[in-house]
Amino acid sequence: MLLLLLYFIYFTFALATESPSVCMNQFFIVNLGHLKDMSSIGITVSPVDSCLSQIPNGTLHSLGVTKNVECYIHESFLEIQNGPNGVSRCGECLEMTGPSIIPTQCVVTGTFKVTQSDGFTEDDLKKMILVPENLFTIVSTPTLQSNTHFAQVTLRESDCDTNKYTTIKVVEKHESTVTITFLNQIFPIKSVLINDVEYFHTTFGRFKVPLIKEKIVMKTFTFDGRVAIYDNINLNTLDYDNQFNQISENKRESCLFIPSNNVYVNNSNRELNYFFKWSFHKVNPDLSIISLKETDESIHFTADQIRTTFGIGYPTVIKMYVHFSQFSMDFEVKNCSTPPTYVFGTIGYGSQFKNDIKDAVFVCTGANIQPLVVTTKIGEGSYRIRLKFGIPKTCYGYLNSIGITFANDIGTIYDVKQIDLIPKMSSKQALCGMESFTCGTYECNPENLTVNSFKPGCVPNCGSCRSGYVCSNGKCMTAPSNNIRDSTDSIFIFFCYAIILFLL
Repeated sequence: MLLLLLYFIYFTFALATESPSVCMNQFFIVNLGHLKDMSSIGITVSPVDSCLSQIPNGTLHSLGVTKNVECYIHESFLEIQNGPNGVSRCGECLEMTGPSIIPTQCVVTGTFKVTQSDGFTEDDLKKMILVPENLFTIVSTPTLQSNTHFAQVTLRESDCDTNKYTTIKVVEKHESTVTITFLNQIFPIKSVLINDVEYFHTTFGRFKVPLIKEKIVMKTFTFDGRVAIYDNINLNTLDYDNQFNQISENKRESCLFIPSNNVYVNNSNRELNYFFKWSFHKVNPDLSIISLKETDESIHFTADQIRTTFGIGYPTVIKMYVHFSQFSMDFEVKNCSTPPTYVFGTIGYGSQFKNDIKDAVFVCTGANIQPLVVTTKIGEGSYRIRLKFGIPKTCYGYLNSIGITFANDIGTIYDVKQIDLIPKMSSKQALCGMESFTCGTYECNPENLTVNSFKPGCVPNCGSCRSGYVCSNGKCMTAPSNNIRDSTDSIFIFFCYAIILFLL
């Protein structure tokens, strides 16, 4: 009974000390089935099978490929920067939560090659992940209103939850050395230990180790410090038939999908990336649209009809009613004898690429949207107007556009100052950027890391040091000989001792 109690305490304590997920909300997935269509916005890209190309029959034995859940990331992210010795992401599982709000894993299989990127920076393209069409549909939207080309996702690094066994494969053999790699591992492997010598990967998760004739015991250390022990390994005969049990799996909470509510504010503190920013347009009578430029002062346009429709659009179709409770817009008008009056509003969804709204579907219109409008005169022929309305329950589908129509004098000049979407639920989830996807010079998680380069909750999981080493300022240092056990073990032992005294 006592042993069971102690085991339960240790198990609970171990889970409590696991680091939480770092949720990176500014990534987007691209549908491999529609790559050619991306050229219409100036991007030409193709996948590169860099992880499996040099492994004999690698694609036949990779669960990522055989289950059709492979993904391709920017080449700068293929190796996790982790001090002097990087860690390959080949085979790593990334969990994506998109508009469908269904957390879904993909397996890193390679990188992608960009041959055209008109108007996009390298930082824009780093946030792109290529996935097969079946996976894209699950993450994006499982409905007819699907984002067919790209969609925003929240990304986190995770254990592969479908890999029951890992396979060690010989890639290359020489007289005194052999290059091995691991397929279908739960988490990226940082190093291999043979006869007390540690070996780090060369490229794409491959390890060059001595070719020892007799059977050996081999240890592997994952990026986050977990250890696997492989007994009776014969480096001469390793093949796909040699499958081994995995390390224990770490369970962490999935991330929430959080679309941007930073619609527009008249200063420089606003989203500028095409894939995550709201766009603004004026709708013509023939349903064509005119894109409106935003500046640090306003969104400026002039009415050339007796009715003017101002619209906003998001690149990704989202469950608007689920995420937002209220829409509000503040704007000023001038050069008018009477202020514009609200006529009607619409909420719907449309194409990510078209320059008109002829095929757009409006889910909520007219009586469904009843705004509060406050008009204040600020000068001769000038007014400040504040408009807000709740997102109706009837607008439950996947949507990405809001339109507001006003009756106005021809020649009325509009200057939109601020547009807000109020989140429906408060979330403690930190909104982390792609800088949390790498560790830079850090080899491990420093205990007192406040690091100026990371926001609270966005410090990446940089792993832990193996036995005999301690983490000091982000570096793995040799532990003092009189205290090689880490603080977790010490606290656990003290806790167990206290329980025993209590039971006695």
